[in-house]
Amino acid sequence: MRFGKGNIVMRGIYGEDVKSALSFENEETVSVEDNLTVEKVYKGISKRNIKKALQNGAIIIDSSNTYIGDDVVIEKGAKIYPNVTIYGRTTIGSGTNIESGCYIRDSKIGKNSTVIMSRIEDSEVGNSCRVGPFAYFRNKSVIKDECRIGDFVEIKNSTLEKGVKAAHLAYIGDASVGEETNVGCGSIFVNYNGVIKQHTTVGKNVFIGSNSNLIAPITVGDNAYIAAGSTVTDDVPGDVLCIARERQVVKTNWKRQKKEN
Repeated sequence: MRFGKGNIVMRGIYGEDVKSALSFENEETVSVEDNLTVEKVYKGISKRNIKKALQNGAIIIDSSNTYIGDDVVIEKGAKIYPNVTIYGRTTIGSGTNIESGCYIRDSKIGKNSTVIMSRIEDSEVGNSCRVGPFAYFRNKSVIKDECRIGDFVEIKNSTLEKGVKAAHLAYIGDASVGEETNVGCGSIFVNYNGVIKQHTTVGKNVFIGSNSNLIAPITVGDNAYIAAGSTVTDDVPGDVLCIARERQVVKTNWKRQKKEN
């Protein structure tokens, strides 16, 4: 985005080209020469864009602690809480709540979704989703309607179909995940072998048990069940139970060695 007129001489804190900007209080052009002026400019930009959002029917809880960029569209009925940054080509759908601590750039958030304390970049979230806290979407990830993505889940360059759940502590990278699949706590889509990134395809209604590793490239069929703690290296057919872990061994008459003094 460009502020005001003139040649470009510096970069803005959000990557924009900046030379000058309207002060917004008196509509005069001011030079961006120091940090105090930069602050004034960005406050003015956000104030203008928040006013536009309010006029469109959005709800902004605390405009003094919210940053809204020039290319952001916030639809009627969307609610933005304090301490939120939204910029780039971003759309927030009607009825959606963006709660405190969120950072959203170049992304589309659908209608009636809730995003809590999360970072979303260059990605898309569907309708009636619940995201966060502490989720991270990037690299053109697509999360379709009615998904639940919870605490400390990272999604990179992946598509999650309707109703997918990954409630906590998972990494889904370079993958396609079918409808109604459950990704258990601690599961990792292992997409990088040290040389190239590879793809994982998971079908519909799959259950991926906690602490599982899916080593790409593999395909998991519809309705498969992967037992917790499995490291899966080969394709899994549909409608099967996959157990990929060492058998537990219990040794009796065993004594722990004492530490030497």
